[in-house]
Amino acid sequence: MSGYKYIKLSYSNNMIQVRTLDNGTLDWVIEEIGKVVPSCMVRRVGELVQIYNLDGKEKQIGMWIIQILCKLGWETCTSTGPIDNAFWHHLKHRYETHEF
Repeated sequence: MSGYKYIKLSYSNNMIQVRTLDNGTLDWVIEEIGKVVPSCMVRRVGELVQIYNLDGKEKQIGMWIIQILCKLGWETCTSTGPIDNAFWHHLKHRYETHEF
């Protein structure tokens, strides 16, 4: 069986938001951002994560995360912005399972 996983990532002047049902990728994004800005604050509600206190580096970190995801096989579907001072990026990743 094959399909796609999706991520919606946005960054604005005060936070990065990531929404995905892929918990492994969500945990990875939180961990990577925490390495760059250890003092960041994370608010997680289900498949939505909001990351604050990024020392004004929201855009740089958001674009960096997108670049790494693309190197890991994710593809950009759409990018929009600024809408309400935020940039939105949708990415997808094809997966294969061997379940019946």
